[in-house]
Amino acid sequence: MGCGSSASLEFATDPPSIVDSGEPNPYPDSAAVDPDAAKADGVVADAAVPDCTSGKGGKGNVCVRVLRAADGPSISADSKALWGLDGHGAILIGLASVKPSAREVAFVAQTWFPTESSGAGKLAATELPKIAELPVVPGTYWAFAMFRDQEPFMRPGMAIGDYVPRLVELPQVVVTEGSGINVDVKLYPVRAVDVEVRVSATAPGNAVGPARLWMVDDTKKIVGEGGAPCLDLSGGRTEVVRLFTTYTGTFDAAGALFDFSPWADDASGLMPTLPPGTLYGATSGNSLKLAEGDWLAPRKRLDLDKIVPFSGARPIDASVNCLAEPYVAPK
Repeated sequence: MGCGSSASLEFATDPPSIVDSGEPNPYPDSAAVDPDAAKADGVVADAAVPDCTSGKGGKGNVCVRVLRAADGPSISADSKALWGLDGHGAILIGLASVKPSAREVAFVAQTWFPTESSGAGKLAATELPKIAELPVVPGTYWAFAMFRDQEPFMRPGMAIGDYVPRLVELPQVVVTEGSGINVDVKLYPVRAVDVEVRVSATAPGNAVGPARLWMVDDTKKIVGEGGAPCLDLSGGRTEVVRLFTTYTGTFDAAGALFDFSPWADDASGLMPTLPPGTLYGATSGNSLKLAEGDWLAPRKRLDLDKIVPFSGARPIDASVNCLAEPYVAPK
């Protein structure tokens, strides 16, 4: 079976795979990518928003201010030992011409802070807000940022202790020649909950395939998500899947194993329509609670006890095993 993929950062899910603007290793100063890109001293610590300077050379400037919209849980000896959290890391700030999603964030201009040339090792999350000035050619862009606590900073996915934006809040800007535009990107702490997933229905196939789990609010909007490209739940196996979210509170949980079809997201932000042959657990009776003080909420269990029926003859189950994409449970 093909790999599953996540929906968006609003759902606090798997990657994004960060595609930089041309630099093989974008953690050093992005000025190596574009001589007109953000400079190290273009990032300042002031909470006040100075006027963004006008662009030059046919470009416009976008001054992206990165703020923490909420404080994360305290960093304890346990969180240090389990995940290496110390509240210090690096911030990626960029502009994308296509709205960022969990599949990919492709930047036309970007910078990391601290930059190599700044001489600073790491940045404390408490030092936010920061402002980066990014020059770009006229066009429409989305501003984006994320704070990485756990190293390596240039990695796929998100992790406990990161701070990420919610897609519904990402600012869109229209840049004209000579313009100077101020925008804010709000970051939220990434929390998680581990869910034990098992199949309790009689699987129509081999109970192997891409898996997705969702947290949904009372309007059925997805507020947290996790999954695996390939999960083997055959023979009564139980696997632990980690859901990531930027929200706190009590939410319904649902999950699905795509036994016959690859996972395809419609990017609606709502619970998807599941294809025939999918094993799933509905939201009714399944709840998750994330407290303000939790980086990782208490573990829950979810039974996939229902099956989406076939309307005609059952197709051949193409998924055989997960040997090509072995699943590694979260630590």
